[in-house]
Amino acid sequence: MGLPVLLLVAHSTVGLVPTAGHSTRGVHGGHLRHSMLSSAKVPRSLLNGEWALPPALDERDGQALMERVLSWLPGMLVALDLGEDPDEGEEAEERDSEFVDTARPWLHTKAFGVIKAPSQPEIAGELWEEMLGAQFLKEEGGSLLLLVPAAANDIETFSGIVAAVRTTARDHINEDVVVTGLHPESVTGNVKCPVPTIMLFLDNEELFVDGGSMRDISSLL
Repeated sequence: MGLPVLLLVAHSTVGLVPTAGHSTRGVHGGHLRHSMLSSAKVPRSLLNGEWALPPALDERDGQALMERVLSWLPGMLVALDLGEDPDEGEEAEERDSEFVDTARPWLHTKAFGVIKAPSQPEIAGELWEEMLGAQFLKEEGGSLLLLVPAAANDIETFSGIVAAVRTTARDHINEDVVVTGLHPESVTGNVKCPVPTIMLFLDNEELFVDGGSMRDISSLL
């Protein structure tokens, strides 16, 4: 089951564009202008963090950073699918379930943004603006990826940001949004992403994925 799911990842992320420029646009072409929302009050759960990050050394644009993430993704999913031999008593269905649970949010990625501010309150403002723009997190379902390249060497601060985003998403967007932090210093392979990334995912039984091919993966890189 792993390989077909892997092929679908590429197809589902074709056309993915950054949310920079105060708009969110997903793989289905819809977009929402939210420059008018930039002055909305930022939740205290984001503002309370005393975060300071070094200037980002990686000057590449958001598209290039996202390509690094997508280059890592297939190998991670293949490793997860092959994995080690099942533990005693573990059924094949349990292994398949773990694979699908990890792959599903990636299959439904609809938008991404890059957080560039090095300190507060600008970090909180950028996070909140991106979250406000991802209207699909309210009901429709799908994933928003927030790349935080400046946190590459500071997993402690990054973890604090992830925790604040999790609280904010639960309290202000939808209590069912699942927030996951991925970082290059993580010890677990499926979250050891080369670019610090915060994934916000709202599942919905009506989400669907069309088939894909290896050619789709190549077209992203």
